[in-house]
Formats: sequence, structure tokens, C-alpha cells
Amino acid sequence: MLPPSRNKRMKELSRLINTPLSCTCGRVHEVPVRSLSLHADMDAVAEACLTYIQGRNLLVVSDLTTYELQARELIGRLEQKGFKAGSCLYTEAKVLPDERSLGQLLMSSAGKPDGMIAVGSGTITDLTRMAAARQGIPFLSVPTAPSMDGYASGVSSLLAGGRKTTYPGVTATAILGSLELIAAAPLKLLQAGFGDIIGKKISVCDWLLGHTLNGEYLCPYILGLVEQAADSVIARAEGIRSREPEAVQGLMEALLLSGMAIAMAGDSRPASGSEHLLAHYLEGAFLREDREPLSHGLAVAVGTVCAGMFYHTVLNSAEWVDKEQITAVREALGARQPVPWQIRSWLADIGLSASPADYGISRELLREALLVSHFTRPRYTIFSFAAKLGILEQAAERVLDKLYPL
Repeated sequence: MLPPSRNKRMKELSRLINTPLSCTCGRVHEVPVRSLSLHADMDAVAEACLTYIQGRNLLVVSDLTTYELQARELIGRLEQKGFKAGSCLYTEAKVLPDERSLGQLLMSSAGKPDGMIAVGSGTITDLTRMAAARQGIPFLSVPTAPSMDGYASGVSSLLAGGRKTTYPGVTATAILGSLELIAAAPLKLLQAGFGDIIGKKISVCDWLLGHTLNGEYLCPYILGLVEQAADSVIARAEGIRSREPEAVQGLMEALLLSGMAIAMAGDSRPASGSEHLLAHYLEGAFLREDREPLSHGLAVAVGTVCAGMFYHTVLNSAEWVDKEQITAVREALGARQPVPWQIRSWLADIGLSASPADYGISRELLREALLVSHFTRPRYTIFSFAAKLGILEQAAERVLDKLYPL
């Protein structure tokens, strides 16, 4: 079974949704999204609610920006069609996916609505997914920016005790966005989506590492989908930066495909590895230090730079080449391991720096993240491998010396 072609369009993505797929890996994969469109207006969203939600009591979740963009109009359309449409409106300049925000949403839905509609990107979607899962109700996603890959996934990344943690949730019943509006999102959100996607070049290496050394489950079909998503976006970096409609659509399709891969695997493993461990650690550190939050996608971009350098250091340093299992790892990864100069080039194409210092990340904080982040969740990565070899600290110092030259 081969993954769809690199030039995938929405009709090809639609073939993956709501249809069980018997895979050569021995599992049956399914993405429980029932409808998918990047050319939907608010009438189409209201019609989807009639189709997919049993009942007329709905809650629309948004922030100040997305309320004015689409949520206000959607509430009007829903009421015209006979729905009772409540609103959970976050008024903070920067909404955090934390206990307070989740509590606000759960309080807003205390009467247990029949369904929810998330109008927004990462934080709004993750909060709504979690609240819907807790209440056993469906939700629809109205994406407003190509900034993250969680629209089609079944997990939420939330802050608990100041640390980013992934929680199981519920997959959106329908994903209905407007490409015109999505392409008009601030450039930093397009860059964030790009950063999230290039991180897959590391996550697939970590997945293969866990499979090779620990016998961890791995599906070649899903791995191929994730690689395809990353490669297609990297090839379109300059077009995304200049907001070419086809390139932005390609970015959004890749983000959706990555989320579908998560749903098919039943876990974020295919799309989240050492680069995400670093990103989550850094995001939490910024919040604990009461600093301006670090965008998740940009944190993943930095994590990709650092993890890529870590891979290169561990697998290519002369005094370590005879260490146990190095040869097996090299053979398993093949040409997949991205070299550091490639990652820097990808970021330059989208207009991002490859230097952690340019994001306000000190050498001390990054050293801490490199040494500690692999303890934050039970996921085998290049950091776990280095720790097993007894070279974690030495490899970290070599990476830091290159990232923070004197």
C-alpha cells in the first residue's frame, strides 16, 4: 500500500477520512472526521451542524480575533437555522491552553450543550477538543490559520502545572475552513505551521529509533504520510512566505495530513519526537519565568534545529562510532536524518532564524532542556539513546558550543 502522491489535493485527503483502512502493518486505521473542506463559509458550517450534531444547543468557542473574523457571523447563521448558540469568548490578548482556560470553557458549557464549534487555531482547538471529550459530545473545527497540525488529530496539548502535556481527546467531526481567510493569517502563524511540519523530519527518525532498538510498533504507511507532508511543505517554503494560494493550501493540507496520521496511529508518536519534547519544555519555561509565551510552532522549529544537530553529533562523532547499536541506527534511518545545514536552509526560506538566542533562549535554558526534556514523557528519542550510551551531557555541550559560539 502506497501513500497518496505528493501533489495531494483535498479529494485525496478525503479518502482517508471516516473509512477503515486495513493496513499491511496489521492494524485497521481510521480517521473519524466525517467532512473536510477548505472552501466553507459560515452557512456551510451551520449546515454541517444540522447534519452531524443531534440537538439544537451549541457552544461556539473563540477569542477576540476569531470572534470578529467568523464566530459572530456563525452564531447568527446558527440562530437562523433554529439553534440556540451560546458563546465562550476568551478576551485575553494571548489565550493559554491551561487549567484556567479549560475551566472557563467547562463553566460556559455547564448545561452540557449538544455540540461545540471551535473557531480558531491551536489553543482554541485543543481546549474545545478536551472539553468535548470530557462531556462526551462532538465538536466541529473552523480553522483560521495554518499554524499547527492538531485540527485532524485526537489529542490536545495543554499546560498543566506550567508544563506542556499531551492528553487524549476526541477528533473533530468536521473540519470546515476558508482558505482565503487562512491565507490572510499573520505571517508568524504561517511560519509557526511551517515550523511544526518540519519537525516531522525529526519525529520519524525518533519513531524509527524506537522501533529499531526497542521493537516499538511502527507503521510504514503512516510514516510515509508524515514524511510526505514534511517534504511537500519544505519544497513550497518561499511560496508560503509570499502567501501564494496554492502553497498555503499545501501547508494546510500537510498539517491536516499530519493530524490524520496521529488519529490513524492512535497516538502522537508519528508526528512528535525529540523536537517536540524540547519545544514543550521551552514553552513551559517561558511561562514559568513570566515571559511572553513562545509560539508552539516556532518552539518546534528551534527544537528541530537542536534535535537535528544532536542526531548529527551522536551518530557522526568519531570516538562514538563503535558504540553499541550505532550501525543499526544508521542503517534504520538511512537518508532520513536531516543534516544541520539543511534545517537552517529551510528556516531561512520561510524567514526564520536558526539561532535559539534570537528567540530569547539562553544557553543555560537550552542545556537544561537537552538534558531533562526526555524525562517529561515516556517516549524513546535520540536523547534516550544518548543517555543509554552515556554521552548525553557530552553531546549536549557540543551542540551548545555550535549554537552559542564565543
